[in-house]
Amino acid sequence: MDALGNLLDSYNKLFDNHNKLVRNSRFLVFIGVLKLSFTKVSGFEQDIDSESFVEGGINDSAVMLAVPKKERRTIRFERGLQAWSPVLTRMKPGVAIPLGITVIMLNEKSFPVQTYHVSDCVVTRWEVGDVDANAGNILIETFEVSYTTCDRTNLQLF
Repeated sequence: MDALGNLLDSYNKLFDNHNKLVRNSRFLVFIGVLKLSFTKVSGFEQDIDSESFVEGGINDSAVMLAVPKKERRTIRFERGLQAWSPVLTRMKPGVAIPLGITVIMLNEKSFPVQTYHVSDCVVTRWEVGDVDANAGNILIETFEVSYTTCDRTNLQLF
């Protein structure tokens, strides 16, 4: 019975996935080679455009072909407005980010577990949240960057 118990323990350790979930509260953001802080990043996505094609001869079903994306995607960054930031003063709409943007997800021990890298980036929008003297909240600034490709890499194997 000990062998069966050991086998079940090994099986549970191997396939116990609830401990492997990535929390979204720890991450690093690199715009090019510069590390910046943001409170929220959203908009990572990967998809393809497709086109139907009916072959001659065997035409009982259509073939789906991948075609280049026609639209750019948008990633959104939010953070508290700082009085002065030398890097972010240059991030104006229309400015290209030639080295792309990398976001590294960290586990509870601050080890990297997954990365997202977006390339062919151009800043498309910058905005500041509502200014309200009665609220007393931190003023939030938002950047939107358009990109063409998003690559995801898993760094933690077990």
